[in-house]
Parts: sequence; C-alpha cells; structure tokens
Amino acid sequence: MKDVLITYDYYAGGSIMPGRSFSANSYRYGYNAGSEKDDEITGITGSHFTTYFREGDTRLLIWWGVDPKADKQPWQSPYSYMDGNPIWKNDPKGDCPPGVDCDDPVEKVDIVSSGSSGKKGGIFGNTRGGSFHGGLDIRASKGTDLKSTLPGKVVYAKNNHQSDEYSGKRRGSGTHSPTTGYGNTIIVQYEIESDFNIKGSDGNDIVLKKGQSVYIQYTHMDKVDESLLGKTIEKGQVLGQAGATGNPGYYEGKWGIAEEDRHTHFTVGTKNQNGYMPKSGLVDPRVFIKTPIDDQGNVIENKGN
Repeated sequence: MKDVLITYDYYAGGSIMPGRSFSANSYRYGYNAGSEKDDEITGITGSHFTTYFREGDTRLLIWWGVDPKADKQPWQSPYSYMDGNPIWKNDPKGDCPPGVDCDDPVEKVDIVSSGSSGKKGGIFGNTRGGSFHGGLDIRASKGTDLKSTLPGKVVYAKNNHQSDEYSGKRRGSGTHSPTTGYGNTIIVQYEIESDFNIKGSDGNDIVLKKGQSVYIQYTHMDKVDESLLGKTIEKGQVLGQAGATGNPGYYEGKWGIAEEDRHTHFTVGTKNQNGYMPKSGLVDPRVFIKTPIDDQGNVIENKGN
C-alpha cells in the first residue's frame, strides 16, 4: 500500500501518524490547494510544503524562514505558522492571517461594556442574555476621527441625524437612515483577498471567498464625510468623526448611553441593502481590525510565540 498524506486541517496538510498513512502519490497538494507538498526537502512524506511566499514544516507547525511581515505581528514569533492555530486560521498563500494587515478605526481599541454582560456585551454574537449583537462597540469619544480599517469603495455615506440626536426607531426612507438606531453611518465595500473561515451570525463557520465583497459599517457617527461616497479609499483614511447619533444619543435631557461610553458600532457583513445590513449576512468583525479581541471582549495584549 502506497504512502499517502492525510491532512487534518483546512490549510496546508498535516502531520502523519506513523504507520497510519496512505494515498496516491500523484496528488501534489494538501487539503488547501494553495500549498504544494515538497517531500524532497526532508525525504519524509507530507512533512514539508511550499506556498506562494514561504515554505513550512507540518510536523513542527513553523515556517522555515522569518516572516517578511513580522513587524505587523510583534506579539509572536516571526516563525509562527498559521498564527499557532492551523485548524482555525487560513493562510493559503503563506502570507499572513486575515486581519493582520488591517488598521484600527481608532488609535486604541477598547470594547464598551453592556450591562451585566460586561465587555462581552459589546462584541459579536449572542452576548446580551442570549440576545444577538451584530458588531463591535468600539469606544470613541465625540469628535474622534474614525478611520477605514481596510482599502475599498465607499458605498453608503449619510448624515441623517443632527449632532447627538437620539433616535432608536426606524427613520423611514429618502434622506433618513434605513438602519434602526444606528444614526449617521458610512459603509466601505472591501474585496476579500484570499479564502478563509469566519464565524457567521448563527455561530457556525462560513467561508469567505477570494474576490467576494464584504461591507464594513461604522455607525453612531457625529459626522460622516459624504464627499467620499462612490470613491475608492485607502486603509487608514478618515471617514468622519465619532459621536452619539442614533440610539446612544441625547433624548429628553438624558443620554441614551453614558458620555464616557460613546462608541462606533463596527459591523461587517456580506449583504448591504442601501445602508441596512441584515443579520443573515453578518460575520465576526474582529477579523477586520488590527487589535486582537478575545471572546470576552478584552484586548489580547500578548498572543505568545
């Protein structure tokens, strides 16, 4: 019986259990077609693979060379493979995991707490007593510049509310926001650069495909730069200023949310209906910011090597 590589992950081929492997030698790739097996390097079937950018060792889960973008991941070893998690992370070109090349919308990312749920209430998923929260509540005081975390095209940009105007209800059509309580909103369309897994709104993983569009939404803004509508923008470009319009705003002499907890509701989805992004298309937005956030809403200060 011929030796064959049995891969265990979505990416580049996994380690072989001694005496337990078999398959056709004619197949040159692991499970992920972007990673080609190169058994001649070590002479051991399935122990080495080559990607577009780098070569890796499936036994040790490390790259053979220093990561050329190591400066963008100072929290981990420059030899780190798949961010140390090849089952969860996708790296078809040997380039970098999704999200690493993103910017943050503000200089320092901090998730706003929500009631008894704490910071977890401000992240994506069923976080508030079982109710669904569709994005990240990223703290941003009024007047703070909000920046695009990725390059793309601005497909929605409207100032539907006055500064600090409260509205938790649907505003109708025309010049009013089609969203519910999101206030002044801007959306950037971004094209996925490589296939990868991501958590959907139902809690299950879906695959975003290379070339597929996703929509990155910034809400509750004090002022949107409407002149950007229809334009292609760069990563880090200012989209407008943070505020408290929509449901965190001012209402009958009271703030809908404490002034120190003002934030932008940062949302990412595969569907955009003229500014409204339905729950069915929402995905975990943590991939689309630079700062890593754990499942409790805390910043991961050091991810380890």
